Amino acid sequence: MSMSRATSSRGRACGRAAGLAVLIVAGSSLTACAVGGDDGSVPNAGGAGAGTAADLDVSHVHALDVDPADPSRVFVATHDGLLRFEEGQGLERIGDIRSDFMGFAVGPDGVLLASGHPAPEEDGPFALGLIRSTDGGSTWDPAALSGEADLHAMDAGEGAVVGYDAATGVLRVSDDGETFEDIDAGTGYIDVAAASEGGRVLATTAEAGLVQSDDGGRTFAPVAGAPQLVLVDIAPDGAVIGVGIDGAIHTSSGTGEWQQREGSADEGLQAFTTGPDGAVWLLDSRGLLRSSDSGDSFLPAGGWQS
Repeated sequence: MSMSRATSSRGRACGRAAGLAVLIVAGSSLTACAVGGDDGSVPNAGGAGAGTAADLDVSHVHALDVDPADPSRVFVATHDGLLRFEEGQGLERIGDIRSDFMGFAVGPDGVLLASGHPAPEEDGPFALGLIRSTDGGSTWDPAALSGEADLHAMDAGEGAVVGYDAATGVLRVSDDGETFEDIDAGTGYIDVAAASEGGRVLATTAEAGLVQSDDGGRTFAPVAGAPQLVLVDIAPDGAVIGVGIDGAIHTSSGTGEWQQREGSADEGLQAFTTGPDGAVWLLDSRGLLRSSDSGDSFLPAGGWQS
């Protein structure tokens, strides 16, 4: 099966594709749409703070991604702006923006990319499109699609920025993060993962299972023999790691063979990512967990809880 290029306009949707599971209730599938202005600006209103998960609201997290400059730092994209976690130090709010970050990714060059909706008290278009930060999340600027796109499942690799647009039901793909093509999705995308180089993109879908693209997200084909995954990521060495619909962790080295690991997520799964050092990070009802053995075992991240 391939999904060919096309432009599509569908009914406006608020929320990620329903498919994150019957057995796993992921926070990233929850929806909350805020209303903003129409001046195209990126909102910057709010304040900074520091503390633990008990102090800062992490009940509604859409994405995790690791700081490529420091594998112990994890960006936490929430319904209420961007947080940053550092092992042993805890959580802190980054920047002033309090927008609902429905989509978030750290590009291979360390630039932060996000999408979603402004908070009710912030100015800006209803859909932020793609916004960019070059200072670690302190400030944000419009990059593309302002007022046009609400990218939920999204990721960025070298030469590939891919996001599923919940506002239109199409996949938005770009080589440079500025000029985008609309790809007829054919099915809803739950999660996408872009390799750090080479244009390889993986995506999880409710209908077609795990699919792969070798052209930056323009066409996809099913991955034969893959387990049914809801969340997926590509490790720096090219290995694939994902969370199944039952919470089980699965890995593949690229040979086509899959291994179910000993660790798993619980039904409170919210987000999942891998770091540049190969560590696996998982956020569920137990809090933020870290695995250094490809998902066989998870330990609590020190400083997440009080």
